[in-house]
Amino acid sequence: MDPGFTDNSSMGAGEGSNDGHQIEQKPVIDQGTGGASDDSQYVTVKVRSPDGEQVLYRIKKKTRLQKLMNSFCQRTGQNEQSIRFLFEGERLRPEMTAEDAGLQEGDLIDAMISQVGGGIRRM
Repeated sequence: MDPGFTDNSSMGAGEGSNDGHQIEQKPVIDQGTGGASDDSQYVTVKVRSPDGEQVLYRIKKKTRLQKLMNSFCQRTGQNEQSIRFLFEGERLRPEMTAEDAGLQEGDLIDAMISQVGGGIRRM
């Protein structure tokens, strides 16, 4: 397991219910820089899968989103190559940080299945 990643136990019954979907886990992603843990360095975000499952992440604002993306795909059994992460309709790139993306406390990231094509067939 990544030394900068801490997995907290699942939330208790009745906690985190949203639109009938349980928020499953609350992992913490950290770069492992050590030192004092200042809450202003962190942001908690929700990632919602295509089936509506939500996972909470508490990440450092300067941590690359690649860690969050990899963790989410592992936990939900998704192929990393087939999932796209969107925040307010804009695609998030793995090299971005939470700060770069403008993520704030409680924001929702949508994990969508990538689709190719969609051209119109003319008759």
